Amino acid sequence: MCPKYSSEFEQKVLAEAKRILLLSTNPSSQGNKFLYSWWSQLQEKIENNSTLFNSFEEAIHYAQQPSSGFDHRRPRNFVNKYGVTIQRIAFQRRRQLTETFPSLWNEVSELEESDFSEANSIIEIEGKRYSNIFLTHLYYYLSIIENLNISQGKRHRLKVVEIGGGYGSLARIFNIARPNTSYIIIDLPGSLCLAYIFLSANFPEAKIKVAVNTEKFDFNKYDFVLVPTSCYEIILGESIDVAINTGSFQEMTKESLDLWMELLQEKSDVSILYSFNYFLNDSFFHVGDSGDERMTYISPDLDPHWQLLKFSINPTIVTADAELRNWLELCVKRIPISSRQTPSDLITEAENASHLCSISQVGSNEYSKYAWLSILKHKRALYLDLMLRGVEAFKLGCGVVNHLYYNEKEALFGKANLNFATNDKGVFPIYGEELFYRKLYESLDS
Repeated sequence: MCPKYSSEFEQKVLAEAKRILLLSTNPSSQGNKFLYSWWSQLQEKIENNSTLFNSFEEAIHYAQQPSSGFDHRRPRNFVNKYGVTIQRIAFQRRRQLTETFPSLWNEVSELEESDFSEANSIIEIEGKRYSNIFLTHLYYYLSIIENLNISQGKRHRLKVVEIGGGYGSLARIFNIARPNTSYIIIDLPGSLCLAYIFLSANFPEAKIKVAVNTEKFDFNKYDFVLVPTSCYEIILGESIDVAINTGSFQEMTKESLDLWMELLQEKSDVSILYSFNYFLNDSFFHVGDSGDERMTYISPDLDPHWQLLKFSINPTIVTADAELRNWLELCVKRIPISSRQTPSDLITEAENASHLCSISQVGSNEYSKYAWLSILKHKRALYLDLMLRGVEAFKLGCGVVNHLYYNEKEALFGKANLNFATNDKGVFPIYGEELFYRKLYESLDS
């Protein structure tokens, strides 16, 4: 049922949202210094179109358009490259959610898409309103909760930080399923403008705080906190139960990603990090519009002090409608300073992981997981060679499904050199991660 609100409330929210666009985006600010041009253009479009937002529906429907860049919401007439309709994908996704998370499904079984969402994207299943992207975000939520060990259960107030939270779709799910949560979205002002509208429309009684500077306050007093990237330092030193990034670490420059990694790994106290980002895609995706600006080749770029909880390349449950992209779902738990391994312990853990890699099917998810873990714990040429061998098998369509495998674009596969890692300095694989791993490989001794 659509939340009740007055027209005065709606106009007040819309006016406040437009003021959020005026928040400082000083280019010298570290939070914006390395902003990738793709998002600069999208933010500019939001600013130019903001005068058209005369109702909640208009603003939210704008945010849910594919051109907004926030999510891959599919209309009901969508058919993927294999001829599967979005209705079938949604039915399968919901069924797989119930099967994958049997112990958690009861707490989200009544959740459905927002009443404000684009009608053409709604698919009704057993009397509930869904969209492909809502079910994807529900999967993110369940994956996070499954791996979050909170001894106090729901009585413990969660503090969640989402870097690049878009218009707030995942934040809405958290608020309904775990209302005892302070949800912090760090994003650009244009995105926060739409998030303010979406969250206010869905939760008229919610306590929403918009940070306008880095002055500290008690996050626990609010349901949602919207933080412009220019004020990202406001979370320095904070204890964070969950840090989330889906689909935007991959679109940052290396300098920007380094800033966020430093924030999460060294300057705040993060328990769980959940990432769903590009993995093993054509290096073309890493080049900006100018031809020389590059997105990071690998994300997230972690130090060795994490415990791996989940590693899944192209999980079918949420990638059936993701075309011409490969993805890595990653969930890791921060190891406290007092419990961290010594350098020799890290070497031993890397050796154990490489052994498990060597007895796994080349190109499988398990093979890639253990190769990745070996490199995380100890950067050694032998482990990089294992990873590159797995990448080659993946590229050939062996093991985990490759969403690029059937793409016949010459830029993707026609000129790909599929040799294993060797000492031949002239061999440069075509995937962005391959370029990263090969450069690292060549800098190390065997």
